[in-house]
Amino acid sequence: RQNMASALAVAGEFERLSGPHPRLLNLYYAGLSYPLPGELYISDPFLYSLLWNAGKLDPAPVLADLAARAYDGVIVSADLVDSPETRSGSLGRALLENYGDRRHFPEFDYLVRK
Repeated sequence: RQNMASALAVAGEFERLSGPHPRLLNLYYAGLSYPLPGELYISDPFLYSLLWNAGKLDPAPVLADLAARAYDGVIVSADLVDSPETRSGSLGRALLENYGDRRHFPEFDYLVRK
């Protein structure tokens, strides 16, 4: 019961930060179990990162969407944003340049579009 209340509180906070029915990019975890509002893009970020790093999938569309601020918010792990490797890469730069208001939640961080 408390877990559901916490999950609904997170969903409400997302809507407060990003408006009703936000476009959310999931760069955190495929098993994200929160009942999130709006539309969730990228269902399995680990698989996408493997494909991007192996050169099997071009990350350009996601990078272009980040640069265009197409998402209202991005769900990430704190490690992703804080990692020097990520900060120096194209994904990290696109995130930091376009999504700046960082909110900490127990399981993940949420970056709000600038």
